[in-house]
Amino acid sequence: MIELDIKNDYIAKARIYVEEEGNKVKRLDALKIDLDILKQDLEGRRARELTGNSTSRNIKGIDDLILSREYEIEVLENEIQDLENDKKRFENILNRLEDGPKAVIETRYIYNKRYNRIDTYEQIAEKLNMSEASVKRYDRWGLKEIAYIKYGMMAVKK
Repeated sequence: MIELDIKNDYIAKARIYVEEEGNKVKRLDALKIDLDILKQDLEGRRARELTGNSTSRNIKGIDDLILSREYEIEVLENEIQDLENDKKRFENILNRLEDGPKAVIETRYIYNKRYNRIDTYEQIAEKLNMSEASVKRYDRWGLKEIAYIKYGMMAVKK
């Protein structure tokens, strides 16, 4: 555990960072499922060899739909790649934490399955079989360590 005295505003920044990264992990999972659905839809259209021109300028032709799906897939793949890179960087920070703080941070902010919400200390204590006081202490220590790793000496009180 870090024995440095970290500024409170940097602890708050670390908390916001962890919450945002948790939401990115959840979004990444949703986008991967969406990408699979789009790819299956595109392959289904190609397999049926549906092509043709529209008879009205208000109705899209099948070729236009295929091009549109290909573009959507490309955009999703780029966003997924960006989110995966962010996740790797965040996991690099998490892997530097000790087991207790890491488990609390992951359970509270990352793998809770709810967007923009965090579990209570009581819920986490029950999940991890710890006391509520230990969960609070590990949460604070974990956020301090993340603040130091992310912001360096700027986060330390002088």
